[in-house]
Amino acid sequence: MAVAELRAEAPKLATSLNPFRVRGTSLPPNVLLAAKIVTLVFVITGGWRLTDPFLPFIGFLGDLASPGAFQHIAQAIWLIAAASLLLNQLVRPSCLALGGMLLVAQLSSQAYRTNNLTFTALLLLLIGLSDRNTAKMFIRAQFVVLYFWAGMNKLLDVNWRSGAFFESWVGIHAYGPAYRSLASHLPSMVLSTIASWGVM
Repeated sequence: MAVAELRAEAPKLATSLNPFRVRGTSLPPNVLLAAKIVTLVFVITGGWRLTDPFLPFIGFLGDLASPGAFQHIAQAIWLIAAASLLLNQLVRPSCLALGGMLLVAQLSSQAYRTNNLTFTALLLLLIGLSDRNTAKMFIRAQFVVLYFWAGMNKLLDVNWRSGAFFESWVGIHAYGPAYRSLASHLPSMVLSTIASWGVM
């Protein structure tokens, strides 16, 4: 009887460890898929390496261990949480660990912190703190706040409003010549101003 029960459970365990499965967990399928994609991008691009402490925002983070030990412990926690998430095990705690390690890594190194990493860390933390009923609301709320403040930041910046930032920024990209060709048919700064306000 026990052997028959184990055989019956074996396919369930194999299915539950399927990294392509996004149903049957404590998170909605689309939210779990988003968390898995973000994690997979970090794995593929080497983002899992995080950083060692360097000019930390919170002083004691640089004193917890040697820089190498700190980085290796953070990497180990991150990789274990990533494997757990990708294999559908403890998906919410895994997201909390992934986002938490990204946040701790940024707080431990001013040079490592970027807006994109902060956004990703907070996204994973919100997914970990949510459940089937609240996940979509939390994620949408984060995007609303993100885009609202990004828009306000640009609106309050005279260089964005005038188009000067866009004019300088587009000049360093590969499509700069095409932009300048198009802009040459219009009065000075008109196209860059239109583009700036379009972004806002």
